[in-house]
Amino acid sequence: RATDAAIKQMQNEQHVGFDCEGIVTLGRSGKVSLIQISTQRDIYLFDIYKMNFNIPRSLSQWLSNPACTKFIHDSRQDQDALYHRHGIALQGIFDTTVADLVHRTWVARSNRWDRLKGMEALAYNCI
Repeated sequence: RATDAAIKQMQNEQHVGFDCEGIVTLGRSGKVSLIQISTQRDIYLFDIYKMNFNIPRSLSQWLSNPACTKFIHDSRQDQDALYHRHGIALQGIFDTTVADLVHRTWVARSNRWDRLKGMEALAYNCI
């Protein structure tokens, strides 16, 4: 199966980019329709919609493995959908939204964290 082959290729990755897309929305009531993973060399798109919204076991196990750090921006709805709809507890997550909040609160000593920054604003401020 193609998913198993892709997971086998990613087994030794130390860190990847990661994101989910959903039909209408994610969260507890949404449906994960696409899982995107990028390594230094490759981009993997898992069309969960075409798989009748069933996440293959090999992908589920990989997402639950903390050995690979998965970088994501604002993982709240992604994690909510994966856990409540598929029983997948993501492990090894580095959420850039959380990192920004920690930086603004502890490093910059700012109390202006009433709003989360979008990916574009965060990238603009950091790059």
